[in-house]
Amino acid sequence: MNVLEMQKGVQQKLNAMEIPIISEDVLWYLNRAQEQYIADQYVFLRGKYTDNQDIQLYTNAQKAMENLRTILSTEEITGTPNLSDSPFYNNAKVVDLTTLTGTFYYYVRSQSKDDATPANLINNRLVEQENIQKYIQTKYNNPIFRDNLVVIEGTNLLVFYDNQTDAGVSSVYLTYIKEPKILSRTTDSDTETTTCQLPSHTHREIVNLATQLARQDRKDEVSRTQRQNFEG
Repeated sequence: MNVLEMQKGVQQKLNAMEIPIISEDVLWYLNRAQEQYIADQYVFLRGKYTDNQDIQLYTNAQKAMENLRTILSTEEITGTPNLSDSPFYNNAKVVDLTTLTGTFYYYVRSQSKDDATPANLINNRLVEQENIQKYIQTKYNNPIFRDNLVVIEGTNLLVFYDNQTDAGVSSVYLTYIKEPKILSRTTDSDTETTTCQLPSHTHREIVNLATQLARQDRKDEVSRTQRQNFEG
């Protein structure tokens, strides 16, 4: 479906519910729905990498990967300024996420490659930023961990390695979700060709979600008005 078809789809559903809406607001709801849809699918996708023993989680993750395949990207990051030593942590490399070919939206998974011959691939495990003190190598802390650890800090991805990784980190393979293009019209005529960047089989779901969001906002607006009239 192109953007015009998605827009008309939402308007038709809302008209059937007798909910008035202007076309500009429909586009706003479509973009909001696209963001929520990606966020919901990301939860399923990450389930695969947190508990792959659960068959249902794995199945949901496979479906989510198909639903997001057009905005999934894997890149090898190597060499400055893309990959550099951290100026603050002795045992960390810094991946500059702004140098990726797509705009970084969500982290999916990553691996590190060391400088050994032959090179070894080491799994990276995403951890919370609040736990970063546990992984910093200092005079009094010499952490050892099975996998390299990654922390998202602003526009950087920090890759922590322990002193057992003698060859360090020479490159990082990063799989991430790219920020999707905003849904917008390029013409007011029926010749619109701009399409949603997500796979075509997801477009109807986004239309339905946009309709639900607009309907819920309308219900909330009516409830507020009734409450104000009652209190007034």
